[in-house]
Amino acid sequence: MPPETPSTSILYQNEGQTITLIDIPTSIAVAQELNDEDITLLSSAPQEVPYTSNEPKSSKAKERVRSNTVDAELHDTYVRLIREALAEIRAHHTSPWYLPRTLAPERARLPKKRKASTFDSGKETGAGRDDRTEQDFSQDYEAHDGTATTLPFDLFENLVYYGDEGMSTTQPARSSYQFCSTPWDALIPRNPPFAPWTSLYHNPLSVSARLLVMPPHHSSALDTPSPPPYTFRLPPHSAFLLSDCNTPFPSPSYTPSTAPQFDLILLDPPWPNRSARRRSAYALSPSLADLRHLLLSTHIEQTLAPAGLVGVWITNRAAVRELVLGPAGLFEHWGLVLAEEWVWVKVTAYGEPVTDVDSVTRRVVAAVPVLHSLKPSVRELVAPLMPHPTDYEALEVFARYLVAGWWSWGNEALKFNWEGAWGRSAVRGRSGG
Repeated sequence: MPPETPSTSILYQNEGQTITLIDIPTSIAVAQELNDEDITLLSSAPQEVPYTSNEPKSSKAKERVRSNTVDAELHDTYVRLIREALAEIRAHHTSPWYLPRTLAPERARLPKKRKASTFDSGKETGAGRDDRTEQDFSQDYEAHDGTATTLPFDLFENLVYYGDEGMSTTQPARSSYQFCSTPWDALIPRNPPFAPWTSLYHNPLSVSARLLVMPPHHSSALDTPSPPPYTFRLPPHSAFLLSDCNTPFPSPSYTPSTAPQFDLILLDPPWPNRSARRRSAYALSPSLADLRHLLLSTHIEQTLAPAGLVGVWITNRAAVRELVLGPAGLFEHWGLVLAEEWVWVKVTAYGEPVTDVDSVTRRVVAAVPVLHSLKPSVRELVAPLMPHPTDYEALEVFARYLVAGWWSWGNEALKFNWEGAWGRSAVRGRSGG
């Protein structure tokens, strides 16, 4: 019997649900509702030992680090919470801190000057945070259906451009991308009924759908074959808007049905990060002021249900926390009050923090990191907080993959639904933590 996707990604959780150990690739697969399909997101090998500490030596350097993180009292609170949480997980969870992984193939690095950022010329800075090169992202797998086996680094930039064109005019350019969709298990017709690409799409089916995206065919030669399409898996009842997040969420005229009021809105903003910029790893917003303008321009408060929840991933920088929670911050602008704070701790394969908690920086979520700097999908964790655990509306902003039943908005919203980003699962199904 082939392995199948586990029914839960939670490896350990205490009774109060304040401490959780989660497997990141499985959390994303479960959020796709893959059920008994034996595929998983391709990952990096688990970190075996903590990273080498780069503690500042001089008192001046130490003071600069302290001033750039949360205040001392909150820092001490974080350290205590993390240590107590990891100790509790070790006391109750004796298995590995991650599930078996299917590793992405090693790739030769391109010269630094050839590193490709999908969003160098895009408006929305930072939705993509992939530190691989254009060659690295082209996964090898055998396509039996005639679809493309590589993904160009500028595909999403082009789709955003042509999608915006298609939404603003009745006659998109003839060189535009085209698309069609079929149920995932259905055979692809010999001549699929392609239509002009649109950046907004909804899978109304209760099963996964296959989205075929056909690139423009510029050759006029009759004997030149059309390029193969790119294949993306759309989870059941998922919707995406592949667009820059610098305008308000589209009006109902652009939606597959009347735009819902969301019970949950989750944001993972591209916070400025000097070390990531030095590595050319992330496409980031130039400054906090720019990002504040970008976030306020989304006007998410207009689509939030009266009792809805908003979750925002933040870094440990004091300025970032102040921008979200401080006077005249995002929460105040959106009419929100802080209800809970969750701390995500990156750990090694053996449960040690990848960095010393004393040098970093109330529910604690521990997870072994994977490729792409992806955070765990929190769908399993937020379900108990919703009006109904399986019947609610959710929107993820700056999304990089789709979630079953959710809306996803961002200029890379389809990135990790590409078929080539997934491989055969190395773990058999499990039903509990």
